[in-house]
Amino acid sequence: MTRYGLFIDSTKCINCHVCTLSCKDEFVDNDHTPFSVSQPDTGHFWINVIYQQRGGYPNVELSYLPTPCMHCDNPPCMAAYPDAIYKRPDGIVIVDPTVSTDRGIVDSCPYGTIYWNEDLGIGQKCTMCVHRVEEGVGPKCVLGCPVDAIIFGDLDDPNSTVSKMIRERMAEPLHPEWGAEPKVFYIGAPTPTVAGYLMDNSTKLDVEDITVTLTNLLTGETVMAKSDHAGNFRFEGLENGRTYTVRVEAPGYYPRMRLVYVRRDGFRHIGTWRMLPKLFPK
Repeated sequence: MTRYGLFIDSTKCINCHVCTLSCKDEFVDNDHTPFSVSQPDTGHFWINVIYQQRGGYPNVELSYLPTPCMHCDNPPCMAAYPDAIYKRPDGIVIVDPTVSTDRGIVDSCPYGTIYWNEDLGIGQKCTMCVHRVEEGVGPKCVLGCPVDAIIFGDLDDPNSTVSKMIRERMAEPLHPEWGAEPKVFYIGAPTPTVAGYLMDNSTKLDVEDITVTLTNLLTGETVMAKSDHAGNFRFEGLENGRTYTVRVEAPGYYPRMRLVYVRRDGFRHIGTWRMLPKLFPK
């Protein structure tokens, strides 16, 4: 059977919001009954670009995350409002505009993608442009994206572009631990990260190709990374609220180690490590 979903490469997103504007163009003042009625021109973002800032001056990272409805296989919103929300055989989750009159429906989505239409007194959200899908064309946001960061297709077809991208790029959904089984898969979404920079203290030059070891103090799990041509190193896919040791041992330098706590924003840049050359290296 067909089961529609999305692949989103957030590393390509340039924060242009063309996806949001394309959605507005498709739904504001347009009635697509029985799937949706007109979207308000303000206050609703059926696909929104979430701006995330991690870290602090001078080590700041910015990321942009296009966020539509996740069209979950196990949607919490449908479990909470089975009379107002249904999932089609193709996997697209629809909020019925004729019966979604309980304002609590907005809070039934853990991803925050259901909006309240104050004028009509109903809950609304992304429909994955199901009216367009039934005509053989994809969602408007996919068409509008100027950098091809969003790909639409059949997740149950292993030969579809979306399936290949998810498989080959090892894309993952947001918050799989919530058990909703989203059908929107991401690469490049920010994960808890530890980063730093190595510099030779005597020459003030970058130190490249040096092995850096990170160890989870709770589990003892160890991973390694090498500093790049500019002396930078980073570890991604870590856990928030965990303490790690970061250790650098390199020929000709004294070893260095420190404890690093990954903070709530999931990003910790430990700054510049000045590598001290040994006076009499063995």
